[in-house]
Amino acid sequence: MSGAVLTLMGGAAGGGSASITVASQSISGFTASPTVASATYRLNSNGSVYQKINSGAYTLVAVGPNWCVPASQASNYECVVSVVSGSGVGGSSLNIPLALSTTREWLVQQSTIGVKSATINVGIRRIGDTAFAASNTVDLYAEAS
Repeated sequence: MSGAVLTLMGGAAGGGSASITVASQSISGFTASPTVASATYRLNSNGSVYQKINSGAYTLVAVGPNWCVPASQASNYECVVSVVSGSGVGGSSLNIPLALSTTREWLVQQSTIGVKSATINVGIRRIGDTAFAASNTVDLYAEAS
């Protein structure tokens, strides 16, 4: 379900239900070289979504600030992130399930004059499931001039 919200009923192991959302995002960092430009997307283990631009602080994203409601259910989920286009994505691993009981992040960085950009697909599913509860793309853009 692209960009959708799905409420899942928890089983005996996880209990409860959660609303899972992956909102489409575009995160851009601009700076003058030789300062490093960067754009970071973070799924927090507390159910929130953060961004970090350049060397600034992590802030809640403006669209879809929570990937899991209630946050107490976050540890029952995992994400799989893949690169749709672009290159140079750093941070957490790509193309493998990562438990969201730990905070995960992905970023692009540009340290010399130029641009680094990538589009990643973020899918979130209940641990043990094969189908994603929600997925969407996130654009990461870093430009040093």
